[in-house]
Amino acid sequence: MDVLTSDFLGLERKHHLIPVEVVSDQDPGSITLGVDQETVQSAPDFPNPHVAPDEDYQRTIREHYGYD
Repeated sequence: MDVLTSDFLGLERKHHLIPVEVVSDQDPGSITLGVDQETVQSAPDFPNPHVAPDEDYQRTIREHYGYD
Protein backbone atom coordinates (compact mmCIF):
# COMPACT_ATOMS: atom_id res chain seq x y z
CA MET A 1 0.00 0.00 0.00
CA ASP A 2 1.38 3.43 -0.95
CA VAL A 3 1.20 6.19 1.69
CA LEU A 4 2.02 9.79 0.81
CA THR A 5 3.56 11.99 3.52
CA SER A 6 4.38 15.68 3.35
CA ASP A 7 6.01 18.37 5.44
CA PHE A 8 4.12 21.06 7.32
CA LEU A 9 3.47 23.19 4.23
CA GLY A 10 2.88 20.23 1.93
CA LEU A 11 5.88 21.13 -0.22
CA GLU A 12 8.05 18.08 0.33
CA ARG A 13 6.03 14.98 -0.52
CA LYS A 14 7.32 11.42 -0.20
CA HIS A 15 5.80 8.06 -1.02
CA HIS A 16 6.25 5.15 1.39
CA LEU A 17 5.08 1.58 0.96
CA ILE A 18 3.48 -0.12 3.93
CA PRO A 19 2.49 -3.78 4.31
CA VAL A 20 -1.28 -4.29 4.33
CA GLU A 21 -0.90 -5.90 7.76
CA VAL A 22 -0.23 -2.40 9.15
CA VAL A 23 -3.81 -1.29 8.37
CA SER A 24 -5.75 -1.59 11.63
CA ASP A 25 -9.12 -0.17 10.57
CA GLN A 26 -10.83 1.07 7.44
CA ASP A 27 -13.85 3.15 6.61
CA PRO A 28 -15.08 4.38 3.25
CA GLY A 29 -12.48 6.92 2.12
CA SER A 30 -10.01 6.42 4.99
CA ILE A 31 -7.78 3.92 6.74
CA THR A 32 -6.17 3.79 10.18
CA LEU A 33 -2.64 2.50 10.53
CA GLY A 34 -1.43 0.45 13.46
CA VAL A 35 1.88 2.34 13.50
CA ASP A 36 2.76 5.94 14.27
CA GLN A 37 3.66 8.66 11.78
CA GLU A 38 7.35 8.51 12.72
CA THR A 39 7.51 4.82 11.77
CA VAL A 40 6.02 5.55 8.35
CA GLN A 41 8.28 8.56 7.76
CA SER A 42 11.40 6.62 8.79
CA ALA A 43 10.67 3.87 6.26
CA PRO A 44 12.68 3.91 3.03
CA ASP A 45 11.21 6.25 0.42
CA PHE A 46 9.40 4.72 -2.53
CA PRO A 47 10.99 6.81 -5.29
CA ASN A 48 8.71 5.89 -8.19
CA PRO A 49 5.16 4.88 -7.21
CA HIS A 50 4.38 4.15 -10.87
CA VAL A 51 6.75 1.16 -10.97
CA ALA A 52 6.24 -2.09 -9.06
CA PRO A 53 8.79 -2.55 -6.25
CA ASP A 54 11.33 -5.34 -6.64
CA GLU A 55 11.63 -8.23 -4.17
CA ASP A 56 14.55 -6.69 -2.26
CA TYR A 57 12.65 -3.45 -1.67
CA GLN A 58 9.54 -5.35 -0.55
CA ARG A 59 11.63 -7.40 1.88
CA THR A 60 13.25 -4.23 3.27
CA ILE A 61 9.81 -2.66 3.85
CA ARG A 62 8.41 -5.76 5.57
CA GLU A 63 11.47 -5.92 7.84
CA HIS A 64 11.13 -2.21 8.70
CA TYR A 65 7.62 -2.87 10.01
CA GLY A 66 8.62 -6.06 11.85
CA TYR A 67 7.34 -8.64 9.35
CA ASP A 68 9.75 -11.24 8.00
